[in-house]
Amino acid sequence: MKIAFSYFFICLILSNCLNDKQISPSICKAQQNKTISFQGDIMPIIKTQCLECYDAKNHLDGIVLESYLQISTSAASGELYDSIVSINGALPRMPKGGQLSDCEVATIKKWIDQQMPNN
Repeated sequence: MKIAFSYFFICLILSNCLNDKQISPSICKAQQNKTISFQGDIMPIIKTQCLECYDAKNHLDGIVLESYLQISTSAASGELYDSIVSINGALPRMPKGGQLSDCEVATIKKWIDQQMPNN
């Protein structure tokens, strides 16, 4: 009986620990007081969400987003941010067929606000 109770108690503790890890949300780097990295934070978003339509082959509307210069030029003009945010409740223009997560949008916005460092 004592062993069964101990086993039950250990399982209960482990279960709670695992559940805490599963439900605790990951913290968005843009919500922290940190510098956003072009290579570590921005380029992965661009690669997974934008390059299907905006690489050198496809260049939809003549826009290519493959390098820092191309991406920062689009960001500096306001074009990048304006195309990924919802305006008046309408879905954003990019990415095609979807929407960036709130964290991805906040990360791009913070990078722009930080003067688009090439780091």
